[in-house]
Amino acid sequence: MRYLNEFADYDFAGANNPTPYGTFRGNYHWIQDDTLGRVADSIWLNYWWNQNIISNSASLARRLGLDPFEAVFLGVECGYGKFEGATPGEGLVMSGNRGEQIIEGGSTSTVQYLDWLLDESGNPKLSLSLWGGDFVHEQYGKVDNLRYTDAFQWSSEERERMWYTSPKESAVDHTTDIDRTDVEVATGEGQSIVWPGLSKYVAERSAINGAVFATNFNTGHGMQYWLDGKVSRGLEWSNMNLQDFMPTWQWWVETDGAALTLDWDYGPEQEKLLTDGSMGEFDYEQIGAYNGGSSLVAYGDLEAGKAQYINLYKTSLDVTGSSKLSLTYAKTSADDASQLSLGVIFKDAPTKKVLLPLDGTGKQGIWRTVEADLSSYAGKEIAAIGVQILSDEAVEGYQVNFGRLALTDGASHAPAVPKDFAVSKIVDGTGEIELTWTMDSYDSVKLYHVYAEYQDGSEKFVSGVYSDNLYISKLEDRDNVTALKLRAVGPDGSESEADFLSISPRGAASRGAARYAFCLSLDIQKKYLRFSLFQDIIACNAADSQKDGCNFRLYPIYCIRKTVKEAALMDQRLIQILLDSFWKILLPGLTATIPLTVIAFSCAMVIAVATAMVQFANLRGLKQLARFYIWVFRGTPLLVQLFVVFYGLPKAGIVMDPFPAAVLVFSLNEGAYCAETIRAALESVPAGQLEAGYCVGMSWMQTMRRIILPQAMRTAFPPLSNSVIAMVKDTSLAANITVMEMFKATEQINATVYEPLALYIEVGLIYLLFSTVLTKLQQVGEKKLSVYSGQEV
Repeated sequence: MRYLNEFADYDFAGANNPTPYGTFRGNYHWIQDDTLGRVADSIWLNYWWNQNIISNSASLARRLGLDPFEAVFLGVECGYGKFEGATPGEGLVMSGNRGEQIIEGGSTSTVQYLDWLLDESGNPKLSLSLWGGDFVHEQYGKVDNLRYTDAFQWSSEERERMWYTSPKESAVDHTTDIDRTDVEVATGEGQSIVWPGLSKYVAERSAINGAVFATNFNTGHGMQYWLDGKVSRGLEWSNMNLQDFMPTWQWWVETDGAALTLDWDYGPEQEKLLTDGSMGEFDYEQIGAYNGGSSLVAYGDLEAGKAQYINLYKTSLDVTGSSKLSLTYAKTSADDASQLSLGVIFKDAPTKKVLLPLDGTGKQGIWRTVEADLSSYAGKEIAAIGVQILSDEAVEGYQVNFGRLALTDGASHAPAVPKDFAVSKIVDGTGEIELTWTMDSYDSVKLYHVYAEYQDGSEKFVSGVYSDNLYISKLEDRDNVTALKLRAVGPDGSESEADFLSISPRGAASRGAARYAFCLSLDIQKKYLRFSLFQDIIACNAADSQKDGCNFRLYPIYCIRKTVKEAALMDQRLIQILLDSFWKILLPGLTATIPLTVIAFSCAMVIAVATAMVQFANLRGLKQLARFYIWVFRGTPLLVQLFVVFYGLPKAGIVMDPFPAAVLVFSLNEGAYCAETIRAALESVPAGQLEAGYCVGMSWMQTMRRIILPQAMRTAFPPLSNSVIAMVKDTSLAANITVMEMFKATEQINATVYEPLALYIEVGLIYLLFSTVLTKLQQVGEKKLSVYSGQEV
């Protein structure tokens, strides 16, 4: 709690605080405290800033030894400012010698005056914090909720590019003189576009590295799903797990003539709905994707001799002696004299484009893959990749779709066959399925693809994810599904061999036992075998047996064996999870749960003995204080006490780390209970014992230490032992204040594998193990003490 991740509060400066609202100068101590040092990662500056505040904040951060780009984030109110900013003449105020400043309530102006962020060379001084950027697809198309219809998504994508790239959707043109009322931008009276695009203020960056790379220009959703240029899945879909690396620049076309237009092509099923409710048409022929749901289309007119260079990706890719760069494209326009060239920029020559011409690319055709050899550039690093289009003759109505771009290094990166592919859950009556498998490292596997196999031997893509499980809500044409297949996808986009689960389709006769790898909830009645997965009956009579090779007498036995096998696979996965998690749970038990118990109970005993003796001695004032302490801590929940100390006290300036906070609370709480136990034990000692001590010349303290307390503690030992056992279990509450003890460790493991029943039983058994050991120690202790009391145990 002492070290915060981020400080961002609307109210950290108010009317009675002379510090300018939202400035770093007056609030730097929230990050770099003069006494405590670094106490937070970053601070968010509220919206009413000006040039001086921005410059001074950057300078102060550097004087404090902080990186201004990591520590100070300038607030931009996207959702209110949108593209149009403040009403003309509003939102600014003169602020003495500091010049114009955005006023309180004028946050709409932040999109209009963000150039104040830039220094003389055009580089930003601070980082940005964008608030409400989802307005581009939420705050438009509200009439009849058009924004939620498939046919209106083209507008959402254009608005998104206008916001993040520029109003003209060009990474190098940030001018705002454009009419885009067709996508509901600047539609109000007197409104105009003032936002120049985020790309003006944020430099491009990339996560594309290594020696291989592949993209299908798949945006992660579509009206259909294509495989190798053919429709594999006919259902509309959306799955961001499947989104490829999107082009770094959307868009950046370098040309001396009129630039081609770029867009995403989702195929002929994608319609275009206009704001007036009528249907429009796209300006290109819709052909769809090569792989996935979309391709990148470039269309327009080519001017003779004027190259069009489309910058696509910023990268950090290594070239080897076997490297090849390939492009899969479809040219729908007629044959012409145009030529495609792949373009690369190497890190050691950032201003030079190396063009790799691709032969025959002026011919009309659907999905052709061409390749360029990079072996002569081995040892270099590719900093950027693009495509050039050039024609010696003018071409009208040119169109080309890019379906796949890949860099290979001559080696196979196909992963191993996935393991432990199984069904973990069936939803009766709906056909919903949850699949599981063992997930490999992201270094070797980037994704898992699931396919459905049909009776005619064909395959259809179902879905994909990088995880160890997948929920399938609906199988296309599930009546004819015979198997599910799982393939792992490598860094270069290549797939592994498939692991599969054979299943029985609805209403289809058995085509041989070998086709069916699992059967669930078997119900054999007469000559019928029920598969509960699809709630259907599969007939297997003598005629079917002869025709399809199905031995009816053996088939039920086979299915039962397969059912047991699948159940065993699921059990193996669960057993492996429990084995892997055992030490991960036990270790925090040994390093946190037990130490917390020992330290807290030791402190509690000191508190308890002192409190009990104060009451036993009947010391006025102190006795009432002791009774008050006991009343408070026995009368309030332990969890509430933990929250007060850990989350509440920091408001009063008292900040504690999780473990010390837990020790303090458990000590005080247990001390209250143990004080009453020890007080009762003291009062159980006959009063004559105290008088006997006085008679032999002992003081009160000597009598207590040598005579009374030994007898009392023998009486108190069993209930105190019970308190220790109870405390071991109560330490699980410390998970609520982020103490990494056994229960917290279990919660974190469950968050990744989601096996709550098994994992919580497992941690419960470990708590039971600890309690059992303490119970045995209690029995040994009671037996030892019985020797001195003359009692049998």
